[in-house]
Amino acid sequence: MASAQIEETLPVSRKRLLDVIRAYDEYPEFVDGVKKIQVERLSEQKAHVTYHIHIVREAKYILEIEENPEQGKVSWKLHGTSDLFQKNSGFWEIEEVGPNESRVKYGIEVEFNIPVPGFILNKLVKGNLPKVLENFKNRALRTFN
Repeated sequence: MASAQIEETLPVSRKRLLDVIRAYDEYPEFVDGVKKIQVERLSEQKAHVTYHIHIVREAKYILEIEENPEQGKVSWKLHGTSDLFQKNSGFWEIEEVGPNESRVKYGIEVEFNIPVPGFILNKLVKGNLPKVLENFKNRALRTFN
């Protein structure tokens, strides 16, 4: 299992960043490896999001996502079973620190169903966090400004 967390201040308002994070169906446009998304809204603050990805091979999994926009939080966990993941959970926590500035905390914990050496898994997970954060920041600046 590997986990990682990153914290950074971004030149984006909390609302803009949350809008991008919650627009799951747009992920194929800017998140590497995501080919297709299906969203099933369970309530205003809960959704099952099915990811169709291609990273080394094709895979599909469902995340149960809980949203609390008022507190600037989005969290997820693996829903059901997956041929790729044994565990996939994480969170976004966004705090407004200025009119167009937010302190962002993003964390993820994953465990694959296939054996992956710990040092490779940790490098993969930790190495990908800055890129993920950059993709969401760029999308927020481009889409909602």
